[in-house]
Amino acid sequence: MKNKQSPRPPRKMKPFFIVFCEGETEEAYINFLRRKYRLPIKAVITGLSITPDKINRHLRTVKIVRDDKIKSYLFYDLDSKSIVAKIAACKASISNG
Repeated sequence: MKNKQSPRPPRKMKPFFIVFCEGETEEAYINFLRRKYRLPIKAVITGLSITPDKINRHLRTVKIVRDDKIKSYLFYDLDSKSIVAKIAACKASISNG
């Protein structure tokens, strides 16, 4: 007699986080979070040259399949008015914290 197993539900991929940041200090903080909480997170240093095109281009290179759940965040100091305008152009929300 054959042992019939019920079909497994499809596996869901855990979300992967990409944080676009300004410099090495932010990258060090993100790496600390990755080690401490074992998060699937990657820091990408862009300096002050953040654009929506740069974000989309990087997200396309990271995705393996179309349904990958990749969440992106921007992590910048808001000490310059030019960076505030660039973040607004990326359609990102600004959080003061």
